Amino acid sequence: TMGFTQHEQDSVFQILAAILHFGNVSFVENKDGYADVDPNTEAELDLAANYFACEPSILKSAVLFRVITTGGA
Repeated sequence: TMGFTQHEQDSVFQILAAILHFGNVSFVENKDGYADVDPNTEAELDLAANYFACEPSILKSAVLFRVITTGGA
């Protein structure tokens, strides 16, 4: 266990499961020419979001849309 508590081990496995499931998500081009999640892999996106403890729509938005923040006061 290398000194990790059971909770820490579970957390690592949960993150690893999320990453592995997300790796199975495929992307396609939608009718407007933008990227979208392949409907055939929506279940994998849902599983990944579940392991990341977030809503699938939030995960989908995070990977499909770029946010640019500029400096300033």
